[in-house]
Amino acid sequence: MKNDNTSLMPGSPWNLNSSGKSGWLRSTISGQTPLWTEAASDCDAEVRSCAVASANVPFLVLQAAAHDDDWRVRREVALHATTPTDVLLGLAKDQDSMVRGAVVCHPRAPAGALVKLLTSPGNSAIAKPAAQHPALNAADYVVELAKATPLGAESLLGQHLLPTVLVVRFAQADQRPQTRSMAVMHPKCPLDVLLDVLASAREASVRATAASSTRLPVGALRAASSDVSSEVREAFATNDECPSDSLMVLATDNAVTVRRCAAMHPNTPADVLGKMVQSDETLQVRCAAVMNVHCPAPVVEQACVDPVLFRAAVANPACSGDSLFAALRFLMRQTEDVALDPDTAHLTGSQQMQLVRKQVVGRLAKEPWEWLSTKRLLSLWADDLHNIIGAHIETAAHDRRVGIRMAVALHPL
Repeated sequence: MKNDNTSLMPGSPWNLNSSGKSGWLRSTISGQTPLWTEAASDCDAEVRSCAVASANVPFLVLQAAAHDDDWRVRREVALHATTPTDVLLGLAKDQDSMVRGAVVCHPRAPAGALVKLLTSPGNSAIAKPAAQHPALNAADYVVELAKATPLGAESLLGQHLLPTVLVVRFAQADQRPQTRSMAVMHPKCPLDVLLDVLASAREASVRATAASSTRLPVGALRAASSDVSSEVREAFATNDECPSDSLMVLATDNAVTVRRCAAMHPNTPADVLGKMVQSDETLQVRCAAVMNVHCPAPVVEQACVDPVLFRAAVANPACSGDSLFAALRFLMRQTEDVALDPDTAHLTGSQQMQLVRKQVVGRLAKEPWEWLSTKRLLSLWADDLHNIIGAHIETAAHDRRVGIRMAVALHPL
């Protein structure tokens, strides 16, 4: 459009600065059709946009503005509450994405326009709102939506009520991997489609998604444990329904990530976990196994006094009080030379040890005093004893040991 400033010349009815045009137009010429027509044909796109945006703009002015050269004017038409359906349908094909996006925002956007946006390329930013628009009933446009763009299909797959025929369509081999994975995980994906994808999909990522589905029968799950891709075997090892016998196999997998997932799984047998703690060549696998609540108690207790495994052992929710106390005594004898935790690598060895001690002391403080009174509490460091006694002040005040009663007397509580 030609950039002409004649409308801003002295004497022009629109001779206002940009901040005042919109308000002036709305307050001065509201309902005056001749002035609306003049404003809507002004050479300044901002003036035309303001004219079109008014609630009282005449229909003929609004209809003509849908063909304006400037996208800002056409966007105002697409957003206008009184814009008719046929105009919105035309604007859904607009060359500018801002205009097409405005159509999606319209509460009366026609379903046909939404379908057009989901099946035409170049609408990645507005595919999701188009698929979620209340005016769109996917069941009425199955044939058209079967040709949706990749982003259009993935946006539609976010609908739980999407027709099954579309879910099946989007799971087919000619779709991109991300689309197929979303289709496989959709609640309406038929089991036979899920099994076919697991058995025949070329992309490991798609097979991995299928392998993680809890709807798979046991036979199909076992087959996934021998997949050539470690990504698929890893996904299988995280499946809540993974059987114990398969986890026994995965515990010796040549991929570290697969063994680690097997070590974390609640269905992995206790004896397998014990062997993983004691003999796996990778530290992260051994740590994952010793943190498993089903890891044998003797193995966890031994790990509590291991310079490498003690952090993982005391983090096990099933770690017994005896093991925690042994870990605390063990920590008192350690220096900064113990293995550092990569998750807290910004801390010194001493600071890391203090964090572990705080964790152990916090758990010990929750144990009943009847049990704590049988332990050599006076052999602990003063601050650890202080924190443990703080949770049992009244009971500890009557302890038979003088040292414990003195500690209570010195406690600020």
